Amino acid sequence: MWEELKEMVQSFFAEHHARKMGMLVGMLLAVAILVFGFWDILFVLLCGCIGLYIGARMDHGDDLVETTLEKLQKYLPERFQRW
Repeated sequence: MWEELKEMVQSFFAEHHARKMGMLVGMLLAVAILVFGFWDILFVLLCGCIGLYIGARMDHGDDLVETTLEKLQKYLPERFQRW
């Protein structure tokens, strides 16, 4: 049974797999919006994108904490600055 299911899934994605994955993701997103609501899903997607950005920056070896603190020094009042 598992072999038949595996073959069926492989044959399903053998041709035009990008179109089928796009359709599947779109359908899942539509169901999620219907179940949870647009703004909740938008918030989750936004958090996911922020996490992806932070993870990509850390994979490239950036020290994200120091970079952020250096940028904040320009905008914070003098009493909040560390040095």
